[in-house]
Amino acid sequence: MRSIAPAWLAPLLVGSLLVACSGPSERAAPAEDVSADLRVILTTMIEDPARSPLEEVDEAFRDERPVLAADLIEQGAKPATERQLRALRALSLTSAEGRRLRARAVRLYQARFDALELLRGALSRGIGQEDEHLVAAMHADARAQIALVELEDELRRRVPDLDDARSLEPHGPVTPLTPSGDEPLAPRPEHPNEAASDPLDPPDPE
Repeated sequence: MRSIAPAWLAPLLVGSLLVACSGPSERAAPAEDVSADLRVILTTMIEDPARSPLEEVDEAFRDERPVLAADLIEQGAKPATERQLRALRALSLTSAEGRRLRARAVRLYQARFDALELLRGALSRGIGQEDEHLVAAMHADARAQIALVELEDELRRRVPDLDDARSLEPHGPVTPLTPSGDEPLAPRPEHPNEAASDPLDPPDPE
């Protein structure tokens, strides 16, 4: 005769089978590795694809070719910054600290993208009576770049053994163009500790 288990025992048997079939690796969350997360974020920042396009923008700016600089921003620096944002968002991170720093990096690169758009708009008009737009755009650009350098410096202090010694030095220096007859604006600082609170000084009023 076949033995029939009581109805109340069936849920317990099913639960026991599920526990037996699931291994420890399936139940455990991945271990946090803050150091690995910081390393991958820093490496992604160092490999920023906008580095070369931004250097081309600065070169055109120094050569007093503002419209060309605007075109280079639109065709090179902005798309490269968008690629950098996608790369950061795609990183696989295991720690809450890593995700926090990734979110900070994303905000800073988005600020750079927005500043580049302001700078592109100001440069596309050439240099003329609306020079205050250029000054404001360069302030935004300098603040965005300085903030990125500060984050990179912070990550390097926390990951001191990273082999790649390249640095995210601010692209520049750039001497902003001014209407003819005026003195050029002071170049933006090359290190975040130099005049970080006011990276660009507007020309003295006449």
